[in-house]
Amino acid sequence: MADRKRLYDPSKQEDYTKLLELLAADSESEDENPNSQSDSDEDVECNESNSDNENEDVSVDINTWFRVSKETPVHLNLCSGDSFDLTIVSDPVNFSSQYSAFTQFMPRSVFVHVADQTNLYAQQFLDKTHDFSPRSRYAKWKDCTTEDIEAMVAMEIGMGMCRKPSLKDYFSETSWLLRTPNFGEVMSRDKYFLLRSFVHFNNNANFVKKGLPEYDPLFKIRPIIEMTKETYLQHVQPGKCVSVDETMLKFTGRLWFKQYLPSKPSTKWGIKLWSLCDSKTGFLCKFDTYVGKGSGVKTGETLGEHVVKNLLRGFEKSN
Repeated sequence: MADRKRLYDPSKQEDYTKLLELLAADSESEDENPNSQSDSDEDVECNESNSDNENEDVSVDINTWFRVSKETPVHLNLCSGDSFDLTIVSDPVNFSSQYSAFTQFMPRSVFVHVADQTNLYAQQFLDKTHDFSPRSRYAKWKDCTTEDIEAMVAMEIGMGMCRKPSLKDYFSETSWLLRTPNFGEVMSRDKYFLLRSFVHFNNNANFVKKGLPEYDPLFKIRPIIEMTKETYLQHVQPGKCVSVDETMLKFTGRLWFKQYLPSKPSTKWGIKLWSLCDSKTGFLCKFDTYVGKGSGVKTGETLGEHVVKNLLRGFEKSN
């Protein structure tokens, strides 16, 4: 039973932050399978300018992370026949691995904020609730750390890569069929579910009720949106041709501004986003969430005009 009650171990901090790379490493083992298809079916060509301004064609596997030069367009020729240029404007070392690239768009400040808000909500909940049993998992709550939130996010991503019938199955230690390494080693089952119960992104004390002028339908996640939406253009420079279109984020839960678009081939139910993307690469530059007709639209302005002007704000003097 002692193994089932593991608590956070500071010595495993590096394992927490590297879990994404550990999970991604499983896919690399497929390259060693002699029955796999030839590399020519999965390769793309990367033409990269060197210090002598000479072009060199490098064949890389689509699952292989490769270095790029700062402010140098990387020309990719896909095996489908499509090609595009992608310009990295930040330090190339920021994209030296999958994990480092992930942290450029989801910086540590986000995890610090989530840890603070989670501890705040847990304290608010425990102060108001006095009727739970001493054996309740709520009685075991201890303030979480930034590393705990990072570990939880990594586990959530890993769960999306490895689907199981139940969340408890990821922590199974008895069944040879359901047992999955890493998950239980990073965080115990009880601690994961307790953290999942309290995780929060904004202070409920500042919530404005619906119907009031300052009501924000995205209040619960507004800080995360504002902290991450500006990171896209900080690291990748789009081309001169951009496109504005609607994108569906799959969601089947209960939400009053959930949309149904029967014309979409894959995601018909979900949250609609207005997206500004690079026309050639499809890279997402900016986005805005659609929360209902007329929201934020000025008098005498159509919804289409409002969306385009809002997403193109900051590009007025761009060539």
